[in-house]
Amino acid sequence: MERDMELVRKILVLVAEEPSSMAPRLIAPEGYTSEQVAYHVQIMADAGLVVGEAVTSRGRAVQANIQRLTWAGHEFLDAARVPSRWKAAKQLVTAAGSVSFQVLAALLTDLARKEVGLA
Repeated sequence: MERDMELVRKILVLVAEEPSSMAPRLIAPEGYTSEQVAYHVQIMADAGLVVGEAVTSRGRAVQANIQRLTWAGHEFLDAARVPSRWKAAKQLVTAAGSVSFQVLAALLTDLARKEVGLA
């Protein structure tokens, strides 16, 4: 399965919009299968963006639970939250082909810096 940064952003937004709770929350963005969401929650946890896990049954991911965003998750979401900034970054990434998470995060940060007159 390929990483979908649009889904990563949607998951972060969903978690951030819910009231603060340390209890795990079932995450299910519309338009995605439970396998897609569970896979992304697992790789987001691996990357340190969230504290959460994919729940499996018979070796297949069936749901995703997130307890909370990490500092890194909040940092990325702060950079990616503004729709116009996200759209601009996606256009630049599409023109360049595939880029790493670190490059996308740096691009979003650079765009945010320009918006506030720091670049």
